[in-house]
Amino acid sequence: MLVKVEKVIAATECSSGSKSKARLIEGTLVARDGLRKLYVAVEISLESGWKTFWRHPGDTGGMPPYVDWSKSKNLAVAKIMFPKPKRIKSSIGDVIGYKHHVVLPIKIKPINTNQPIYFVLDFRYGICNKVCIPVYCELKSVIRYSQTNYMPLKLAKALKNVPIAIKPSSPNYPKIIRAELNQKRSTSELIIDALFPRGIMGADLFVESLSKVYLPVTKRIDMPTKNILRYRIDLRDNIDHTSLSTQKLRFTIVSDKISVEIERDFDRYEIPQRP
Repeated sequence: MLVKVEKVIAATECSSGSKSKARLIEGTLVARDGLRKLYVAVEISLESGWKTFWRHPGDTGGMPPYVDWSKSKNLAVAKIMFPKPKRIKSSIGDVIGYKHHVVLPIKIKPINTNQPIYFVLDFRYGICNKVCIPVYCELKSVIRYSQTNYMPLKLAKALKNVPIAIKPSSPNYPKIIRAELNQKRSTSELIIDALFPRGIMGADLFVESLSKVYLPVTKRIDMPTKNILRYRIDLRDNIDHTSLSTQKLRFTIVSDKISVEIERDFDRYEIPQRP
C-alpha cells in the first residue's frame, strides 16, 4: 500500500455552523499485480460534545447516513463502508455512532478507466448533542483513475477499522455461538453469546435485521466466561417474532484487536417455543 500526504478533492464542503463539517477525500490501494482499488470517502468533523450515527443509530431515533450517487457520471460501482462504531451512552438510551471525527470510505469503479469519474454525492446525516440536527449536503469531485496513486493516512485508518466480512464458521475469528429467541407471556427477548478469541478489551456487539424489522440495541448481561460475552435484546411488542425467526441477521462483533461482520439466517439457531 502506498501512503502519501492527504489530498482534499472536494469542490464543495458543507457544514452546520461550527458543529460539523463534511468533505470528500480520495485514495487508492495498489496491489502487487498493479490493480488499483479506488476510494472516495466522506470525512465528518464534529465539534466537542456532538456525535453522528452509524447505519443502525441506536435507541434514540437518530438519523443514519444516507447516500445517493445516482447523479454521478462514469461510475460503474459504489459501495459505502462503515468503520467500527462505538456505543455512546445518553440520558435517553444508547447511541451507536461516532464522536469527534469519522471517515466513511466508498469503494468506486469507473465505467471507463480512461475517463474521469464525475462524482456527485447527495449526503445526509444527523448530529446530536442536547438537540439533534439533520445535515444535507451535495458533495462533488472529479476523480481521475489513472492519476490517483496515494492513500491518505486517515482513509487508510478508516479502511483498517471496517469490520471484516466473514463466514459464520471462520476459525480464529470472533463468532456467534448462541442466538436464542425466548418468548414468554410477559416479555420476549433475544439472547446472544459472542466469542472473542483474542480478548474482550473494547468488545461490543451490534445486531441488525437485513429486512425492515427494527431491533433494539443489545445490552450486555452476566460476567465474561472464557472470552464469551452474553447480550440481550429486549424485543418490543410491535416486533413480529414469527417474522424475526425467518430473518437474516447481521452481527457486528467489535473489539480492540479485530472486528468482524457475520450474516446468518436466524432459523439456523434454536428457537424455543412459547410456554
